[in-house]
Amino acid sequence: MVILTGQGDEQVAVEAIKRGALDYVVKSMDSFADLPYIVERSRREWRRIVDHRRAVRKAAEFGGLLDASLNEIYTFDAETLHFLQINRGALKNLGYSMDELRQFTPLDIKPEFSWESFETLLQPLRSKARETATFYSSHRRKDGSCYPVEVHLQLLTLEERPVFVAMVLDISDRKRAEDALKLSEERFRSIFESAASGVVMISPDGVFKQVNPAFIRFVGYEEAELLKMSVFDVTHPEDREWTRGYYQLLAGDQNRIVDTEKRYLRKDGTVFWGHTSVACVFGGEGTEEYCVGLVQDITERKRMEEQLQELNRELDAFVCTVSHDLRTPLTPIVGYAQYLKSAYADKLDAKALDLLGEIDRQGQVMAAMIEDLLNLAKVGALKLPDEPLEVSQVVSELLDVMASQIAESGVEIRVEDFPRVRLPRTLLNQIFDNLIGNALRYAGGGGGPIEVGGLREKDRVRLFVRDHGPGIPEEEREKIFEAFFRGTSGKSRRGTGIGLATIKKIARLFGGRAWVEETPGGGATFWVELVG
Repeated sequence: MVILTGQGDEQVAVEAIKRGALDYVVKSMDSFADLPYIVERSRREWRRIVDHRRAVRKAAEFGGLLDASLNEIYTFDAETLHFLQINRGALKNLGYSMDELRQFTPLDIKPEFSWESFETLLQPLRSKARETATFYSSHRRKDGSCYPVEVHLQLLTLEERPVFVAMVLDISDRKRAEDALKLSEERFRSIFESAASGVVMISPDGVFKQVNPAFIRFVGYEEAELLKMSVFDVTHPEDREWTRGYYQLLAGDQNRIVDTEKRYLRKDGTVFWGHTSVACVFGGEGTEEYCVGLVQDITERKRMEEQLQELNRELDAFVCTVSHDLRTPLTPIVGYAQYLKSAYADKLDAKALDLLGEIDRQGQVMAAMIEDLLNLAKVGALKLPDEPLEVSQVVSELLDVMASQIAESGVEIRVEDFPRVRLPRTLLNQIFDNLIGNALRYAGGGGGPIEVGGLREKDRVRLFVRDHGPGIPEEEREKIFEAFFRGTSGKSRRGTGIGLATIKKIARLFGGRAWVEETPGGGATFWVELVG
């Protein structure tokens, strides 16, 4: 605003300026001639005032944003490089006060830079060749410790003054994560390269992405050859179809691991067996990225297993033959002893009758032993039933058969719940016949009940028979499952010593085990674990 008046004095002019006028002019011929110049001068002055106010406001807004930022923000003079403004985040992390830092330049907190190297960094910004510069550095705190930073630097004009503005990110956490990832990758690479087992990374369509030296050695191909092949190219033709099946299974389940044994083809056409474990790695959106496979060469183990199976078949056949050959002469021996004892009871003295009775008893023991040997030999020859059996039904039928023996012992049999199990009925019957029979013989009359039951844990079934008799000495708890072993107590010598060995063989044949524990309060609890 310009005041134009016909009259005026100095006091009026001062008052006009105080009220916001930019100029004061008294009307005259000269003043009219100068009026355009006076107006233009006033407009320039007004623009300067407005620009100054806007700059002050922007500076205040910038300062507020700068101070509130969670990142570190620095402004420093483009000529002297002295810090002008530093936000709270930077002050807190560095440990300096604002007054202390205003005496510094960036070189005082960046130990790796010299004046020359820092000027080299700034030069593209000064020359307008670049608008921003991003670099990695470190900052030194007041206590001397350093931390890694990522710096984004710009050259701006604030209040008509060129200044550098740096937004700085403390990347300590990111650096630690990167270092940890790098260490993890180095460890994986070390394990990958030096593992005795084959390790492979496979694409979703089965193509090899990475193979380690062990797998290269297993299959006999060069690495470059394998990276152009798929897992199906090194899989035995008879195993390819179900190999495709388990890869399809893996593709639909992020948490599944396939563990199997399969045949592989070497480059020279020979076959080797591999124990293979495969899991798939999925991306953030649940898409399959790749699969990791671990392969162990088990060819020698498979060969030994086949030899062992053949030896077991031969042994079982031998046991059957020997048992049959033993049974043939035993039948007339027992029969003749029983006949002589019955037909000539009035003609023989007491000693002769006792001897005939002993022949009969020992013959019966031998017959039971032969029967147990035959049962032991038959364990591996029975086929699995199509459907799981009701164990409770098998036990109920067995207890009916043993009713007189149970009544004679005076022991209560408590039958608890059972899971269903896929096991041949004959073997299930043998397990409970032996265990319940042993409990009646060794723990009968002890006052406590005999408890029979079972439970399921995932894919495993555990069956038990618990008694409250004298128990099994700790030093004999493993030996009693050996064939022909009989305990040291008088009662324990009644059996043939084959029943528990048969149970152990059944358990191992079906992927489990058999063991005995002490019953709380006294007695023995026999457990049989089976997969099924």
